[in-house]
Amino acid sequence: MTMSTDERAFIEVPHRLREDMALSAYRGAIDSLLGRPDADEPRPDWPEVYDRHLRWIGYFQHERIVHLLVTLFFGLFTLLTAIGILLSPAGEAMATWPGFLLGGFFLIMLIAYLRHYYRLENGVQALYRQSDKIRERVLADRCAAASGDPAPRFTL
Repeated sequence: MTMSTDERAFIEVPHRLREDMALSAYRGAIDSLLGRPDADEPRPDWPEVYDRHLRWIGYFQHERIVHLLVTLFFGLFTLLTAIGILLSPAGEAMATWPGFLLGGFFLIMLIAYLRHYYRLENGVQALYRQSDKIRERVLADRCAAASGDPAPRFTL
């Protein structure tokens, strides 16, 4: 059983889709690759799959830190706007509708970024678990190669 063109595209090019779609599509492609029985021919080149997987993890770790910073800034802006509204006397700029509108905007953006960051964080944690499984396959292949088992392979 070989990989489909879609699976291969998701594994090779992370920037083709929005990151949340790319993350779930990539995880699905790796899950289907890991779900194959070891007896299926041709077998994947697990060291190469592992190297590519580590690159994907690095890509999503970068996305995770960027979104963490953006989420923290929106949290800070929301908090500062709320403090400005609470501490300003009635009728001043922060206590009128533009202040509440600004606070509402920051609150909506904060909720959206918290939700997105939560999904991104859980996705990266799932990639770590997949990495452990791929590493087990790499070690199993090395043990099989040491015992002289000729295993046909394909590369991604």
